[in-house]
Amino acid sequence: MDEALGKLYSLKEFSTKENDMQDLEISLQALTEIDHRLAYSSEKLVNLHILYIYLLARENDLEEMDSKNICNLENLFENAMMFDLLSGILDSEVRELDSFMETLHEEIVDARRKILSCRHLTEVFFIMDEKLQDSEESAKQFQQQLLELKIQSSQLQKSLAAFQHKN
Repeated sequence: MDEALGKLYSLKEFSTKENDMQDLEISLQALTEIDHRLAYSSEKLVNLHILYIYLLARENDLEEMDSKNICNLENLFENAMMFDLLSGILDSEVRELDSFMETLHEEIVDARRKILSCRHLTEVFFIMDEKLQDSEESAKQFQQQLLELKIQSSQLQKSLAAFQHKN
């Protein structure tokens, strides 16, 4: 657990009102959920980058086989089908992750609303607000990386279409 969330949990003792405690607990839960979703998204993005790199190697293999006019059409067809299948999976997963990020953005907006309910708990509010800003920044960076992967995925689809048209 990161240091800011640890501080937040230790500050729960300062509030004596039951509503304050409930608001604080709801806000902490929202922040924790956002952290978990960001971690999931980051791990999935890394795995998709690995798949993309693997597809680049497959694309090079296909181009090499095609340029050398290798007569083993069965092998060429098998590699082309594998490339097609894996690039389709990559494209589908990237779209799914993009949709997931839209949901995460909505959760961040909702968490902002929940945290605002704690603004009278000044120190706690500032800590939670800072943590949420960090999460928003992480989400923005993640969104940029996802956009780059989307572009790369679409380029693979174009390469496949060109290869299919040529052959």
